[in-house]
Amino acid sequence: MGVEDIGHTMIQVRKIDRISAMLSVKIVNEIRYIQDYIPHFQ
Repeated sequence: MGVEDIGHTMIQVRKIDRISAMLSVKIVNEIRYIQDYIPHFQ
């Protein structure tokens, strides 16, 4: 593992973190949306 390899890995990890963060925000929003709508169906 050279310094460049570590830097590249860090960039990849950061990209993955950003994607997973966006996904989790999206999932939370979906859940809130569903929870808001459930009372209407009961």
